[in-house]
Amino acid sequence: VYSFVMNGNNIFAGTYNNGVFLSTNNGESWTFSGLAHQNYDRHINSMAASGNNIFAGTNDSGVFLSTNNGGSWVQVNNGLTTLCVWCLASSGNYLFAGTSDKVFLSTNIGGNWTPVLSQYAGAIAISGNNVLAGGFGMFLSTNYGSSWTSAGLTGKQVNAIAISGNNIFAGIDDFNGGGGLFLSTDY
Repeated sequence: VYSFVMNGNNIFAGTYNNGVFLSTNNGESWTFSGLAHQNYDRHINSMAASGNNIFAGTNDSGVFLSTNNGGSWVQVNNGLTTLCVWCLASSGNYLFAGTSDKVFLSTNIGGNWTPVLSQYAGAIAISGNNVLAGGFGMFLSTNYGSSWTSAGLTGKQVNAIAISGNNIFAGIDDFNGGGGLFLSTDY
């Protein structure tokens, strides 16, 4: 399992090569929900939920959207310049996708994507109007992606971001055998 998202009482799990699975009973049982690829590996790298919409970011086919609890999926890639999506994050009408070369924003449930940051992003987190994108360093937008500033961790690969109140946690790898968890209490 590469990714999870909860939406109400439903848990969706994205896997390495076997698609998406859904549990409606706190993980006691799972049913196949689609997106397995027949010819080669498809990794469900990231998942996000917004209202009744479930999104899955893949390593080979961009972003998929389900509006019926995983019953069916459609690709929503208009404007994406790469189909390797490492991370997704949503807040209200804002959906961000981190790819191997840019961060993209959609404000219409994936119908159209606009590049907002020309950087690789392996992790994105949103708190209020603050958006943090982690790739090779950390980047901050305080206006939902209209502009960005460097937020530190330069030269380090940020693989995960979590925000709790004023605490920002970043899981990193610095390519020199080091890595770990970093904490910041300041945007």
